[in-house]
Amino acid sequence: MTETARTTGDSTATFVTNPWLFFAVTFAITWSFWLLAVTLDLSFDSGGGVLLLLAGLSGPGIAGIGFTYLVYDERGRTDYWRRLTNVRPIGIQWVLVILLLAPVVNVIAAVVDILFGGTGAIWSEGVQGFAANPLSLVPAVFFATLPPFVEELGWRGYVLDRLQLRWSALVASLILGVVWAIWHLPLFFISGSYQQGL
Repeated sequence: MTETARTTGDSTATFVTNPWLFFAVTFAITWSFWLLAVTLDLSFDSGGGVLLLLAGLSGPGIAGIGFTYLVYDERGRTDYWRRLTNVRPIGIQWVLVILLLAPVVNVIAAVVDILFGGTGAIWSEGVQGFAANPLSLVPAVFFATLPPFVEELGWRGYVLDRLQLRWSALVASLILGVVWAIWHLPLFFISGSYQQGL
């Protein structure tokens, strides 16, 4: 996103545009829901737990949209929404990377596993369940698409641009990756989460 932030010249504007404030607000939104699940001992396998999970996942998106409207002028806001709907700048080579990266990494992992004496790729319970009941794929597709998209409204839609105003793309991405990993911390204490299963 081009730098079209409002420039009022005061310290308040500088404070609001600070990416660390975005991170603090995002953590406050998300962790308030996820820590409530920890406190109430709710599992993500329960209805209430799923609602708290989804509410927490919305934290980066809510903060991203909010900060976009606080920080940017009309041109910056238009650019924010245009980038969400216009896929042309991605390029066919990146579409291929997006589509092929996961399968290629899985094949390489299976081959490395075999080389080290493992069994390689095996059909997981999820794949076997899908073969028996194709509708069982619907929740997996939902959680693999919509929640990450809502997260990215904040992570890449807003704050990555703010970080890249000060650091290179690599350093900004590494900072964001570390913050993103820490953001998941409460999930390790919630039954039914992928992280707790680790």
